[in-house]
Amino acid sequence: MLKEPTITTDAHPRGAPHGLNWWVFLWACVGFIVYGSLFPFNFQADPEPLTQFYSDWHMFRNLSDASDNFLLFIPLGIALDACFRTRSARLVAGLAALLLLGVGVQLLQLYLPSRTSAMSDVLWNAVGLVVGVMLFAHVRVALSGLQRVAAGQADSYAMLLVVIWFFYESFPFIPTLDIGLLREHIKSAVIAPPFETMRWLQHSLAAALAGFALWRANWLQPRGLNVLLPGALAVFLEIFVAYGNLRRETLLGIVCGLLLGYWLSARSARNVLWAVLAVAGGALLITVLTPYRGQPVGAFFTWTPFSYLFWWGNTKDISPSAFEALSIGALFWAGRLFKDAVRLSLSLWVVSVFVALVVLELGRVFLVGYHGDTTAIVLAGVLASFLVSFKVQQSNGQQTLPPDTPNAVPPPRLVAPGYRAHFITCVVLAALAGILFHLPAVPYNVRELLPPGLEGVGSVLGLTLIVYSMANGTFLLFSPRRRKWFLLFPVVIAVHGCLVWWVLWRSVPMESLADIVGSPVLGWPWQWETLGRYVALHMVIMLQLLGAILCVRAILQPPKLADALYWAVISALMAWPLYLLVVQGAATDNLTELIADDAGFWASSALLGAFFLTCLAASCVAAALAGAPRAITLSALAVVAAVAAVAMYWTGAEHTIVKYGKVFSAFQFLLSSDRTHYAQGGELVLRFGAAFLGVCCGLAVLQWTSWRHVCGIPPTGQKESSH
Repeated sequence: MLKEPTITTDAHPRGAPHGLNWWVFLWACVGFIVYGSLFPFNFQADPEPLTQFYSDWHMFRNLSDASDNFLLFIPLGIALDACFRTRSARLVAGLAALLLLGVGVQLLQLYLPSRTSAMSDVLWNAVGLVVGVMLFAHVRVALSGLQRVAAGQADSYAMLLVVIWFFYESFPFIPTLDIGLLREHIKSAVIAPPFETMRWLQHSLAAALAGFALWRANWLQPRGLNVLLPGALAVFLEIFVAYGNLRRETLLGIVCGLLLGYWLSARSARNVLWAVLAVAGGALLITVLTPYRGQPVGAFFTWTPFSYLFWWGNTKDISPSAFEALSIGALFWAGRLFKDAVRLSLSLWVVSVFVALVVLELGRVFLVGYHGDTTAIVLAGVLASFLVSFKVQQSNGQQTLPPDTPNAVPPPRLVAPGYRAHFITCVVLAALAGILFHLPAVPYNVRELLPPGLEGVGSVLGLTLIVYSMANGTFLLFSPRRRKWFLLFPVVIAVHGCLVWWVLWRSVPMESLADIVGSPVLGWPWQWETLGRYVALHMVIMLQLLGAILCVRAILQPPKLADALYWAVISALMAWPLYLLVVQGAATDNLTELIADDAGFWASSALLGAFFLTCLAASCVAAALAGAPRAITLSALAVVAAVAAVAMYWTGAEHTIVKYGKVFSAFQFLLSSDRTHYAQGGELVLRFGAAFLGVCCGLAVLQWTSWRHVCGIPPTGQKESSH
């Protein structure tokens, strides 16, 4: 949804709109380019010869491939021109995009046996990028003419349902102009197999829900275009995405469903409430009472969501999951519509939907006799977090008073800590770290990070910068201007992980880094494997830091609870893949041998939960010391979190390790001063307590200034402005 504000005070008439939607469009273009260029992600260890890339300059060697690469970068050019004001900024952004998404992706295709890498593709990417930049002015004018003048009428959650519908209909979103592929794809619609009524019904129900949502989204004028244009795009993708067979039941279902949704929506808004509920309920029953999910028949249950995708990498499981997500999301949406009409409690409705999903899943296993899992519950959690998040944003927008309202009292303008404060803090921290690293009682694993001499000074500075950025970097996501970055926080964390890895690469011996993330075993060039392994580990750490901060922020500012719920859902979705990458896929036993139950998932989760509680205790202490309200609540929570963290560390750590001809525990390995004298008894307890308190207190001190800013307390020397 590309929407411009009704009233603008932009001093640059040509400047691109600064709303969240254009930045979302830019990131969507980036994601689609990476996804479309690397699908199906069947990487091999040995790349194709590099000569394959730079020796092919023939731009017209394959017209269908050239057209795909040209059209792929046109939306990116439009997005870059929309998001960057000045010509120099657009030029830099365009060159960076061409190098990373053009050349970089083509080099990665050397590791894909199903792809062909060529320099001519990069040239066509460049042409498409330039054409997109030139087209933005025309696109802006066209969108301005189509969008409604009245602001605040669009339903963002309805647009989310439309996106899910496109996932169902058009996955894997890779259109092609290859005549041979299209001929085979369309053949099944021309030479028609027997008509499948169930297939037609499924696509009709999904399209009807999309029709309701498109009408409610209400971002184009005249209103019929809200259904007509996305429907035409869905049919186009159905034809030109040569993945599977094109069926006439699918095309007929899309058309019939959209017409039904449009007709019911145009007749009566009150009838739409019951229509959405009936259609969504019927679609959900199809997923429960039939083997539509594609799972094997069998009355058993697994706790692993998306089991087909995680266990066997079967991407065909995505479309049925999208169909189920659309029906669940529509049920939540119906609750919002009923709330507006009959004052129904939205919280009660959400809880009722969750209970119904649990009952239906149990009935699918024990009554119908089909395989069941937690996919529906996970999907419901994601969609419920978006429902609450969009609700909070809208209510906040309605309660905000204009600046010229007599009763409006603007809050004091607070200035974030300047670079001098950060610089002084880092210098002091580096000095303390340099002293600490040379104390005789410090574990040898820590001392190994610092090489001797002047090089060790650079290592201390690099490690200090890393720790400080990890402790405080997440606070940058809380600014209203950076809302788009928070919604994409996994991407932001991954980028931050790449920067941190580069500093580590230049700061500590590679042998020490390999002890943590594992030595390269896949034969990838340069340091790509080490980089990927570290970024996965970095995301695990940063997710816990971010979650602890969001929980404390939700206590201080209850309307921000939606952000914590959003983090919880995204973290839950990433838990299993990150476990496979960091623990199961580790090429070193220095990490896995320290985890109980042979590095099992639940033991790993216990250690991860312990680290989260450690961060939570530190954030509570930092916020309380910063002068935040509810200091007693925060202090009590810090104590509870600290005690629970110690218990979970004990549960998740391995207590018997046989190595180097000795028997020791994970705590002895990590906390002892050397490998010949393992700490025991009271000394080990004392070392653990010192390490735990050191981490909590150190993190609290690092976050103290940031929490003062979040709580609205001016930095030292700054006075609140009076009005």
